[in-house]
Amino acid sequence: MGTFGYLMPWCLVEDEAAALQIKWMPYHMQQGFRLNDSTITMTSAINWGNNLVPATSDGKRIKDMMAWDAVEKSQMAVGSGMPRVYRVFLLTPGVAQVLAKAYPSKEALEKELIEAARIPVWQRAFANYWGNPGSAFNTQEYSLQRHKHRIARTEHAEVTATPPWLEWCNSKEIETVPAMEAGKTIIVVTGDPARNKEMCLPGGGSVTLRIELPRQWDKLMAERGYEPLSAYYLSQRR
Repeated sequence: MGTFGYLMPWCLVEDEAAALQIKWMPYHMQQGFRLNDSTITMTSAINWGNNLVPATSDGKRIKDMMAWDAVEKSQMAVGSGMPRVYRVFLLTPGVAQVLAKAYPSKEALEKELIEAARIPVWQRAFANYWGNPGSAFNTQEYSLQRHKHRIARTEHAEVTATPPWLEWCNSKEIETVPAMEAGKTIIVVTGDPARNKEMCLPGGGSVTLRIELPRQWDKLMAERGYEPLSAYYLSQRR
C-alpha cells in the first residue's frame, strides 16, 4: 500500500498470445504500437478489492457482472467521489474467450459496458452528499433533495431500464447516471488460464511507452544463454 486507501503504481504483463487467439487486439496495439514492439503501460489503482468469479458461459451475463463490478468500484467507497473514473479490467483467458464470442473486440465490449454500468441517481446523490471528498455540505442551506437534482443535471441522468442486478425492486425503469465513459477503460487479458477471474481496478489515467532496447541486445542475451528477441515474436496470422 501507499498512503491510506491508495495502492502504489503497478505494472502487469498482458498475455498477448491469449488475446490474439480470441482475435482481440493486445492493449499496446490499441494504443497504436505494432504487435512485437516492446512497450510498457503504467497506471495506478485507488482500490484493489475482491475479484469476480464469473460462473456462466453467457458472455452477455459476464458483461452485466463486469458492469455491476464497475458501479461498485469507483474512486472513494460507495462511489462518492468523481463520476466516470478510469478503470482497468483484468480478465483471465477463459473469461476473455467467453466474452469474445459475444464481443468481437475489446472496443465492442467497452461500448456495452458503458451502456450497462448505470447508477441509480438517488444512490449516487446520497453517496456524494454524505461522503463528498471535497468538503461537507451545509445541510441547513443545501438539502439532499437539491443535491439530487444537481447530480441529475450535471451527470446527465436519464430514465433507463433498471440494471439487471436491481430487478428485484420490481421497477422496469429507473433514473440513473452513467458510471463509465469512452476512453477511460483498459481491458487486459492476463495469465492464470486455469481459473475464471475478472477484476475491476478504479484509478487514475495511464500511459503506454515504447521501450528502446540497446542495438546489441541479441548479443548481450546470447552471452547469457538466451535466444534472439525475434524468437519470441508473435504473429497475427492464422
